[in-house]
Amino acid sequence: MEEYNIYARLSYKRNTKILLTKELYTLKEKGLKLDENNIVELTKENSILIENEIKNDYDYIPFAKIVYNSLGKENIINKDKFSLIALIREIDRDNSTNVWRYRKKDRPIEENGIIRITDYIIANNTFFERLEKGDIYLIDEIIDYCGKEVTSLSSKICKYLSEYLYEKDNYYINDKYIRCALPFYLDKYNLTFYGKKTDLYYANMSYVSLFNYLESIKNKLNNGLSRSNIDHIIWYSYKSYNKTEKKK
Repeated sequence: MEEYNIYARLSYKRNTKILLTKELYTLKEKGLKLDENNIVELTKENSILIENEIKNDYDYIPFAKIVYNSLGKENIINKDKFSLIALIREIDRDNSTNVWRYRKKDRPIEENGIIRITDYIIANNTFFERLEKGDIYLIDEIIDYCGKEVTSLSSKICKYLSEYLYEKDNYYINDKYIRCALPFYLDKYNLTFYGKKTDLYYANMSYVSLFNYLESIKNKLNNGLSRSNIDHIIWYSYKSYNKTEKKK
C-alpha cells in the first residue's frame, strides 16, 4: 500500500518522484490520476474531480462573487472606491492572501496593499480596457506600483474581475505552489527550451514569465482545458506541500 509523507516538500529535482502528502493521497483514492512520478495529469477528468472538490470545500466558498453581485457591475466599472475596496478585500479573504488581515496596525490604512491597489485602479484610465483584453503586463505593473506583498493577490484580482465583469478566462493565478510545481510540468511535457532554472528563480519570476510558461503547457496539451482549469488542478493538488527543501 502506498504511503504518504506529512513532511513532503515540493522542491524541484529532475525525474524525481514527488512524495505524496495526505491530501494528495486522499485525492488519488478518489480517482485523481497521477503519472509514475506523482505529477498530477492535466486532463479533463482530473479537472472535473478537482472543480468538484473546490466546490464542496468549506475553505473556498466564493464570497467575493456574492459581494460582486451585491455591489453590481456599474459600481466597479465606474470605480466607486468603497465598492472596489469591498470586493478586493473579499477576493483577498477568499484566497487567503492575507494582505488585509496582516496589515501593520501602526501604519496608516492608506499604506495597506488593498488600498494601494484600489488607488492604482482608480488612477489608471485604461485599467478595465486592458483587463478585458487580457493584458498580462498589468499584473507586474500593479506589483511595481503597490509592492511585493500583493504579488499573489494582484493576479487573483485580475483573474476574478475578468471573470465577473467580462466572463473571460484571461489569467492564471500567481500562486507559490503553482510556481513550485511548474518545473516538474515543464519537464513532463518536454518544454525544456527554457533552460535550467533554480527554485529561487521560479519563486521570484515575473507574472509575465509565469503566464508564458503555463501558456506553453496549455498549448502543448491542446485538450480544451481552460487557464482556470489548469491552475486549479496544480494549485489544489499541491497546496499541502512545503515549498522548499528541508534543511539538514
